[in-house]
Amino acid sequence: MAHKPDLLKYPKTFGHQLPEFFSIAEFEYSEVALKHNIDNYLTNPIHYDNARLFLIEILDPIRMEWTKYCFDNDFSDGAIVITSGYRSKDLNDFINGSESSAHCLGLAADIKPRNKKMKEFQNWLVNYLKKNKVKFDQLIIESPKNGVASWLHIGRMNSKGQTRKQIFALDEKGKKIPRNRKFFAKPIWQRFLILFFGAGNNFILAFLFLFFVG
Repeated sequence: MAHKPDLLKYPKTFGHQLPEFFSIAEFEYSEVALKHNIDNYLTNPIHYDNARLFLIEILDPIRMEWTKYCFDNDFSDGAIVITSGYRSKDLNDFINGSESSAHCLGLAADIKPRNKKMKEFQNWLVNYLKKNKVKFDQLIIESPKNGVASWLHIGRMNSKGQTRKQIFALDEKGKKIPRNRKFFAKPIWQRFLILFFGAGNNFILAFLFLFFVG
């Protein structure tokens, strides 16, 4: 059961199953924390265990299946890079992160494929989560450019222990991108055709409309 972040510090507890493809140290690593001498270690055993289970139950299976996909499609590498994992309260405050961030609980990570096949990885991961009915909280497509994420946020559960299976995109300012944004970016006449002819299902009528009106 996840708990809210606190300032209590406990020694790490070992002797549990550890992830196959990722290390706890990798999950704790933060360039910002190192640069500004901020403690970012999983000293709270609850957060440590959250992180351990997140890596075992979420990232390890993703890494294994993505590697198979890369092999089948002649991609160079199936490794996944954690760009941001655990965030201590001090680190989260320093970067002005959300107080309810799952990162602070050891329940989320920002990731990228090491082979830089982000478009393929993004599409594959969405399908993988749905097809395998994975219990997760959020998959966020962060700061997308032409629909492709700059990085992906994946969370195991929120602070209430919920696995909401939410998939959405956030822009550079952290605002949710409406799914129909591409529709409203189209010229008015194209929007009319989409609405009137059912998103292009009746191509012949659409062509006749353009022929006589245009």
